[in-house]
Amino acid sequence: MSETQAVATLIGDIYDAALNPGLWDSVLRKVATFIGGTGGSLFRRDTASKTGGTLYDFGINDQFKLSYFTTYIKIDPTLVGYNLAPIGEPISTNDVIPYSDFVQTRFYKEWAVPQGWLDSLGVVLDRTATTSILLGVMRNKTHGMVDQATRGRARLLVPHLRRSILIGGQLEASGAKGEDLSKALDRLSAAAVFVDSLGRVLHTNLAGRELSNRGAVMQVREGMLSFVKLEADTEFRSTLAASANGTHALGSRGIAIPLGNNDGHDFIAHVLPLTTMGKRTAAHIYKASAVVFIQRAGNDAPSQPALIARKYKLTPTELRVLIAIVEIGGVPEIALSLGVAETTVKSHLASVFAKTGKTRQVDLAKLVASYASPVSG
Repeated sequence: MSETQAVATLIGDIYDAALNPGLWDSVLRKVATFIGGTGGSLFRRDTASKTGGTLYDFGINDQFKLSYFTTYIKIDPTLVGYNLAPIGEPISTNDVIPYSDFVQTRFYKEWAVPQGWLDSLGVVLDRTATTSILLGVMRNKTHGMVDQATRGRARLLVPHLRRSILIGGQLEASGAKGEDLSKALDRLSAAAVFVDSLGRVLHTNLAGRELSNRGAVMQVREGMLSFVKLEADTEFRSTLAASANGTHALGSRGIAIPLGNNDGHDFIAHVLPLTTMGKRTAAHIYKASAVVFIQRAGNDAPSQPALIARKYKLTPTELRVLIAIVEIGGVPEIALSLGVAETTVKSHLASVFAKTGKTRQVDLAKLVASYASPVSG
């Protein structure tokens, strides 16, 4: 099998996992192997509360997985940096903290070293105001540090991973199971339209029929799906044609097709090419080449730490110290957790005080707390 064929097959597996979540563990094994890593994980992290959990994983010891979310997430020096990263952009440890500092931390010595992990690649796949869904690929000495080739391989898969996670989450929320898929689709708030390779409609859920009847952003005429906005319809046709030529031809197209504004709301379409759908679907849906999900555009709101950093022009290191003051405690405790000298923490803390105009640690805690409300300024 050529490399192009291998990538196309892997992308097809990623899309299959959107409809069959039981495939994710094996898909992650293939993703981590392709990118270059000894383990992989799809996980959720809440930056503000320092909590989270694993959605799917491969190659990660259960004991270490448990200890991360019960203990080490609170002193993970990469936590804030990874969550602040642009959505879809692969980054490494050295992008968020100098590696020479990282190897001095408790997190590295007590959690990474025992597992033989040298470096990691992380990608934010989705983000709300409080939480992020991330892909993590862990590397050992055999794989070496994350380099440009590693990032390049990750970028080939990230658009498809994003689309699969977003659509799979919607199906999970609807309660889609087995032969009840058609009924479950009707419970989706997003329109779902199954089409063949030419754009002929094979099945539409309730939200799709209602949206089509309004005719504001999409229409079904003579059995064909079309979009009112010409640019959107042209991109949809291009995306559909590319997916018909194999998922490797799709690239990053289709992950977000703007459909225009209606009643004060922006709408967006996600095109999910279908490879194998197993026995989960009715016969008419099984023949579909793609499913198009249409919904109001989501709010890609910055996280709480991102808002604070932007407001006060804090560096990543200063932001880590600020969050640590709130989550861990005083200077000695922070220095111990981060594995740096107390003088280093004090230096960064002094800069945080100067930039925020605060003079006491309790005032910094109040400042961070004030950003917990989504309506705070």
